[in-house]
Amino acid sequence: MKKYKIKSNRRIVALIDGVWGPKGTVGGYVESENNLSHSGDCWVYNTAQVSGSAQIYDNAQIYDNAQVSGNSKVYGNAQVYDNAQVYDNAQVYDNALVYGYALVYGYALVSDNAWIYDNAQIFDNAKILNNAQVYGYARVSDYAQVYEDAWVFDDALLLDGVLVFGNASVYENAKVYENAWVYGNVRVYGNGRVYGNVCVFGNTQISGDKKISQSDHLIDISELTKELVAI
Repeated sequence: MKKYKIKSNRRIVALIDGVWGPKGTVGGYVESENNLSHSGDCWVYNTAQVSGSAQIYDNAQIYDNAQVSGNSKVYGNAQVYDNAQVYDNAQVYDNALVYGYALVYGYALVSDNAWIYDNAQIFDNAKILNNAQVYGYARVSDYAQVYEDAWVFDDALLLDGVLVFGNASVYENAKVYENAWVYGNVRVYGNGRVYGNVCVFGNTQISGDKKISQSDHLIDISELTKELVAI
């Protein structure tokens, strides 16, 4: 059974009662029935738009002024709202939330209970998983991954193949790149830099203008002083 029809102005109208409201409820905009599944409780609300070959299915919710386009997919119990955008080949699923003015694009994946919000951008092949949060003006790109309970925020930048996980936080103007690993209770902030094939964990704090790098192998610096200097 079809749960909606598309009006001439591309707005959907409910044909049956559901979580979206009673029969006759007017929803957001879609280009075709390929954009929004007739199965499950998925819906496009308010003035949200789904276009191109984008697909919304399962119980996913798109609302406010959010836009989902390209070949992207939003499914599971995921929600995209406010002025957030998901496009290209990005996927948002499970219980993930994307909101504010956040952008998820390229081949990026956001899943589990991850939150992306404010003006954060997740793109290329980046992955944000588990309970991770990326917000502020943070950027996560290339093959970078943020997962478990890690947070990346403010103007922080993650790129290349870095991994940030555990309870680690990267924030302010910090930058992590070139396959570095940051995990445990590590804090990277200020203008701190972690790069190369370095592995930083434990309770280490990298702040100010300090830089940690190692080009050829992973090193354990968890026992070093908090007043770290360039290696």
